[in-house]
Amino acid sequence: MAKGFNKTPEIIKELRKWSGIKGKIGILGDGELATIGAVQEFGATIKVTDAMRGYLASQGLFLRKETNSIEIPERSYIRSTLDDRNTGEAMGKSAKDADSLDGKQIMSVMCATAVGRIQKKMNSGVGPGLSDFTKEQKGSGLSLVDTGRLRNSISYEVVG
Repeated sequence: MAKGFNKTPEIIKELRKWSGIKGKIGILGDGELATIGAVQEFGATIKVTDAMRGYLASQGLFLRKETNSIEIPERSYIRSTLDDRNTGEAMGKSAKDADSLDGKQIMSVMCATAVGRIQKKMNSGVGPGLSDFTKEQKGSGLSLVDTGRLRNSISYEVVG
């Protein structure tokens, strides 16, 4: 091996910087927003109760007697954003730009980049589109943003 080409010490130093460090991205915790977020991310089948039937009727949506459940379609905003190649590239660039920081700080910068991209995706709307009834109730056709609470609950935590 030619002198000056042994990168092993640098690689080992870099790997030690990252040892055991993980980033958690999403709606952290187990409250109401986490439940709403999970329903939107993965979809859900909700059993229709008499109370729900009555409420929906009071809002102008009359369900058939044989309707026993309502389907909330999957609107993946976290997984689809993190799976997007552009998000990975943006996270990599943010890590490269922060290379003077320690491993936890770099992970924090990368996670913050991902959170911003998830929130941006939510602002642009995620399909499938909303039903006409839901659009009328919300006053808009934007699928994942109503008051902004769900979008603003997207955060991250660095552990390790």
